[in-house]
Amino acid sequence: MIQTLEFTAILEVFGRTDESENRYLTTEDVKRLWLDGKYPEGWHPRAAEDMGLGGLGLSVADLLLKRVLERIGF
Repeated sequence: MIQTLEFTAILEVFGRTDESENRYLTTEDVKRLWLDGKYPEGWHPRAAEDMGLGGLGLSVADLLLKRVLERIGF
């Protein structure tokens, strides 16, 4: 549960957005964050009003539900 919350927060803060508005990290982004302790290349902070606990909560719930359904075979 905590890992899901942490990863979702990292996606919300540092993730890129694809054409479907889904957030993702590239392999290079992960290397820079975890191994080099640097921001992803080209990263800029999002506007404060663009993020909130409600959006983060929905993202966590979505990822958690996907993981649970995957584990039970759906």
